[in-house]
Amino acid sequence: MGAGFYYSAASAWQRVSQPVNLTWSGTDAQGQPLPEGTVAEVQVTLATEYYVDAKSGRTDWEALGDGATLTTQVTIDNTTPELTGVSVDPVSRQLTVTAKDNQFVAILSLYNPDNGASYGIFTPNQQTPSETVSQVFDLSNFTGTKLRAVVYDYAANSAVYDVSVEKSLVTRK
Repeated sequence: MGAGFYYSAASAWQRVSQPVNLTWSGTDAQGQPLPEGTVAEVQVTLATEYYVDAKSGRTDWEALGDGATLTTQVTIDNTTPELTGVSVDPVSRQLTVTAKDNQFVAILSLYNPDNGASYGIFTPNQQTPSETVSQVFDLSNFTGTKLRAVVYDYAANSAVYDVSVEKSLVTRK
C-alpha cells in the first residue's frame, strides 16, 4: 500500500509504501469458497498513528475521511489458462504460441529449459474475457530441441508446457 505525508522538516511531501498481506482466500462469510467468476469488492482502510489513542491503543475509524479507504474489485478465478496451439515456421525460424484463459491471459513466455535462454515475454492487453491470444517468438538464436511455454493469468494461475522442436529447425541457418 502506498501513502503520502507532508514532512515539515524537509518542507516536502514524502511517499511511503508498505506491503500488505490480505489473508482473504475468496470465501463467503461462512468460510465457503465463492463460485468461479464471482466478482467481489475488496476494501482496505488505513489509519495513521494520529488516529490511534496513545493510552488505549484503539483506532478512531469513524474520524477517518474518504481517502483512507482503497476499494477494488476482484474476480474469483481458479481456472488454469491453457495453451491451445503451437506452430513452427522453419523458414522464418519462428514459433507461434496460442493460449486462452477463462478471464484474461496476463503473460505468455517462451524459454529454453536447458539453459534458461528467454525467447520473449508477451503481455497481451485483452479487452474481453476468454479471448484467444497468439504471439510469434523469434527462434533465430535457438539451439536445442526443447522449449518451455508458460501461460499465466492475473489470478496467478499458470500452466507450463514443454514443446519439442524438430532438429531441422535447429540445424537450419
